[in-house]
Amino acid sequence: MAYVAIAAAVVAAYAAVAQGHAAKEQGKAQQSQYEAQAQSAETAGKQASANLRREFGETLSTITAMRGARNIGVDSPSAQALEGGFETDSVRNRVIAESGYKDTAAQAKYSGRIARFAGDSAYRIGYIKAASSLLSAAGNAYSTGGAGGGG
Repeated sequence: MAYVAIAAAVVAAYAAVAQGHAAKEQGKAQQSQYEAQAQSAETAGKQASANLRREFGETLSTITAMRGARNIGVDSPSAQALEGGFETDSVRNRVIAESGYKDTAAQAKYSGRIARFAGDSAYRIGYIKAASSLLSAAGNAYSTGGAGGGG
């Protein structure tokens, strides 16, 4: 009878370790997914920034061409105010866009670390459950008079 209890404890211990190992691997996989999301967000942020810089350059070129076509001087206060306003808006829009992507990337990296930590914790808990099962079975076998069940 005690042999059956010990065998059941061994199976339970193996299952706890296997479950912990699976959770650890799942945590690693999730971390990899989050890292990929972070990399994607960082790349998208760089692309958005480049696009906004390009758009600013095009707008500035258009303003310069319009100013030249209307024979407005380079040092005209109106032209300088217009260019300065567009530059300020462009920088602000670029900073906002980059910040959003950086925040998304940081959140993904943080989520990845949390997933990895959860997997590692489940792995350790699996071993603790296994040890608990085995110690409990050993204690029960000892209290009933040994593995043979007689006392």
